[in-house]
Amino acid sequence: DEEKEEYRELLRKGGKEFYDCLKKYDPENVVLTFLNRKEKYPKVLKELLDLNTGALQFVFQDPDPDEIHDNLKVLYKRIVNGEPPTQTNSTPAPKTEAKPLPVIGKQVTAAAKASEPVHDRAYWNAYLKQHPHG
Repeated sequence: DEEKEEYRELLRKGGKEFYDCLKKYDPENVVLTFLNRKEKYPKVLKELLDLNTGALQFVFQDPDPDEIHDNLKVLYKRIVNGEPPTQTNSTPAPKTEAKPLPVIGKQVTAAAKASEPVHDRAYWNAYLKQHPHG
């Protein structure tokens, strides 16, 4: 009962703001579609509404709808399995430069076919003169 009341209070405080943000940053309704299909959606929604957990930042760290879905799936599994919430750093980890691929062979080019010559009117007139029944 206490948890239900806490959930309802979170919805009252930030529900409309959360929904407005979803309309802005999730135009394909990935989050709501995902949550509507899950039985334990209140726990996930509670974590998303609580801005101190960093769950919302984790879900929307990439704007791609497929990535949002994957991140939401990871969050859902973590919550359902009872793992403790993880605090996310406000500064992202530095990205490493991609190393160039090593050269492991030599480049092979295919020989192009000889292209058919484009024949003009003079060519066809000469051809018809040489092959009258042709």
